[in-house]
Amino acid sequence: IYCDSCFFDAAWTGILLQALTPIERCRFSGCWSSSHTSHGVLISPDVPALVDTIEFQNHHSFFNTGDGIHIGKGVNVKVEGSSCCANLSGIGVGGNARHVILTGNKIGSTQAMAGNQYGVYLIDPCDYVILSANDLLGNLNQNLVGNPAHVTQAANLM
Repeated sequence: IYCDSCFFDAAWTGILLQALTPIERCRFSGCWSSSHTSHGVLISPDVPALVDTIEFQNHHSFFNTGDGIHIGKGVNVKVEGSSCCANLSGIGVGGNARHVILTGNKIGSTQAMAGNQYGVYLIDPCDYVILSANDLLGNLNQNLVGNPAHVTQAANLM
């Protein structure tokens, strides 16, 4: 799936990746997933099949009751240059996620929007997570929650 400049607005979950067959090589660029009663994006942890190489670039995820983006499962998942504000967590990384890169994102408050309850929420045993050049300032409780093994951080604003 290559999804460009699409709006997923005001439903239960904006983008739901959940299948019985492999989900591979998907890219969402310039999309919007906001105002949902659950997550803006959910890569379901209950998927029995392979989830590999999923990318979100320049994504906006605001005002969701759950996480802006919840990576419940998957390998080689990347969120880059995206904004997540006014959610439960800006980005949640679940225990079945491996090799996740979060880079260059705004995950917190802006002048127009409140922060998330939590900025980035890492659920053990997620593994091999890179957090780099993210602005995590202005979340209501904590900017970064969790400390699983193999998390690398560089140049984040906390």
